[in-house]
Amino acid sequence: MYMKQTDLARQFSIGSTLTNHICRLIDAHPDRYGTYAKIGRRYGLYAFADAYKYRKALEDGEAIPEFNPQEIQRHFPGAECHEYYEAGARAMRNTLFGQIDDYFNDTIFPNDIEGRKLARLIKMAVESIIVTSEVKQ
Repeated sequence: MYMKQTDLARQFSIGSTLTNHICRLIDAHPDRYGTYAKIGRRYGLYAFADAYKYRKALEDGEAIPEFNPQEIQRHFPGAECHEYYEAGARAMRNTLFGQIDDYFNDTIFPNDIEGRKLARLIKMAVESIIVTSEVKQ
């Protein structure tokens, strides 16, 4: 589950300054949290919870346990993200496809079949790029 900073502050009952600080910690530790800790302006709930818990140790560079999203998930039963990283990839793909749909179907070509065909072709091209990049990794 990905949330805006304001929603994270509300979820954890903390102020916006501390929320911004924790988000900066996530940004500063991509090796710990991975590629999908942040999508756009939204942060992953599990990455945020981990950074909130270990914020002092992260700031001081102390040794901390490895990031384990499954462990954190037990504390957030309502957040259904069984596979943290795969969920991030799906969310990014769905966001991108939603933007393509919004742009072509609603904005430029609301009732145009050619516009829908073009949007479908772009989605197919994006999907092939995603699949190719996943295979290379």
